Parts: sequence; C-alpha cells; structure tokens
Amino acid sequence: MTENVPASRPPGPHPTPEQLYRARRGPRTSEAERWLAHAAACALCTEEMLRQEAFDAPEPVAEDRLAAAWKRFSKTPAPRATPAPLAPVIPINRPINRLAVVAQPPSRPPASRPGRAGLSAIGWAAALVTATVGLGLWNHTRTAQAPPAQAPKAPSLRGAAEPSETWQPSGLLKTAPTELLFPASPEGEPQRVTVYDSSMKYSWTSPPTAGGRVAFPEAERKKLRPGVDYFWTVIDEENAAAPKFRLR
Repeated sequence: MTENVPASRPPGPHPTPEQLYRARRGPRTSEAERWLAHAAACALCTEEMLRQEAFDAPEPVAEDRLAAAWKRFSKTPAPRATPAPLAPVIPINRPINRLAVVAQPPSRPPASRPGRAGLSAIGWAAALVTATVGLGLWNHTRTAQAPPAQAPKAPSLRGAAEPSETWQPSGLLKTAPTELLFPASPEGEPQRVTVYDSSMKYSWTSPPTAGGRVAFPEAERKKLRPGVDYFWTVIDEENAAAPKFRLR
C-alpha cells in the first residue's frame, strides 16, 4: 500500500535567477547549498533551473537552418508607405468672415441651386478662399471706422436696385407682414425669398413660388421683434433689391 507523503514546504525565500545560476555553476558554498535545497522543494525554482540548463546546453541546429534563420533576421523591413494627405474640405458659398457680417450690412444668403458644379481644382478653391478672407478683413477694418449711427445698407452690394413700390413691405410697420411682394420673373421661373436680420440670428427662406408673391407664415411673424431691422430679398437674382422693414 502506497502512503501519501505530504509535500514539504521550500525552506526560506525564493532565490533570484542569478543566485540559482551561481549555485549551479559556481563552487558549492553554504549559500549555494541553501539555494539548491530550496529549489529541490520549490516547483517554481525547479522550473527556472530547467530553463537555465536548456539555455546552457541548447539542442544542435543544422548549419543550413541556422544560416536561413540568420538571413531572415538580418533583413531590414521595408519602410511603410506614407499615405497621401487628404485634400482639405473647403466649404463653398458659406459666410467667411462672421465679424464682417455683424459689423457691416449683411450679405445676401448663399444660393443652393441643385446641379451647380463645384470647383474642380483644389488649388483654385484655396486661392479663392484666401482672397475672400483677406477682402472680408479689409472690409471689417474700414467698417469699424464708420460712425456707429450709420444705418446698414442693402445686402446686395453689386448693382442692387433700389426698393420701389413693387417691393413690399418696407419701412416702419405696425404689424408683421402677411405676404411679400416683388417683381415676378419674366420667364415665369419659380423664385424663393429669404428674410433675415442684421445679426443673422433670425432667417427664413420661402419655398419656390411664382407670380411675385409669397405668403409669410404666422409662425414666422410671431418670431419678429419690435425695433429690429429685418431685410428680405429674392434669392438667385443678380440685381435684386433688399428692402428693410421694422416693427413699432
């Protein structure tokens, strides 16, 4: 009958790998005997000694396999290809200088006509944006020197026609307008109207309509505040006027 002998606990603390290596390879001193006695009863230290023995006496390798392994090891890895930089996304037909919009007369909102082709060359687009930013900063500097009491001009800066009786409403009003009147397109094409204030905090664009008349919704009329200048104009018209009205 086989008796179960309980495993003995390893004496003392665990030696370091260097201490075990000196105990195996060096002279048998009292310290070396103590580390070897510990390893005889410690599974972790015994495993470390087996690794050291395998390192000291490795298995022989054929010369051709060793030369092939060294050749693979000595190869310099090929450098990774640097990915091409992404082209910058340049917004088209968007306000560039927000300060210039607030300090000077607001510009007419951009048109988003479907089917309009974008710029094909990124270089020309970047040059155009740079020139626009410079022009906006120059306009802002000149506008800052103007008297603060000067009223804003119409937002259409290039050849805008002066508002006439065909453009209604304009001037000081008692109540918000229920509709906007303007000259109809000679070709009968649908037109859109936009209403906005000088700070661009409020803006509304109508659906396409024909006949030179568009209704101003009640929900939008409730958003208008007394004492604020509101501009409105026809989108996509070269010489469209920009009448201004204010509620009492």
